[in-house]
Amino acid sequence: IAAGDVHMISGRVSYVLSPPSFPYIPGKDICGIVVEADEKSKFQKGDYVVYSGGAFPVGGMAEYMLIKESVAAKKPENVDVL
Repeated sequence: IAAGDVHMISGRVSYVLSPPSFPYIPGKDICGIVVEADEKSKFQKGDYVVYSGGAFPVGGMAEYMLIKESVAAKKPENVDVL
């Protein structure tokens, strides 16, 4: 959990950073496994990828998340998922 996520779910943030609406799934910094990819994708099923939700993080703690290929990167081999 990133520091921003902790502040968001604690309720200690300003109105500007509060959840957009409920139900709300927090999560900004994401590392996950590709479960499905287009045959033209630079990623393949089973690849570990990383992504940062930017200024308005939403959904990183969901079981599944759909993101654009252009905002994801393959996780470096020497970086642990935890």
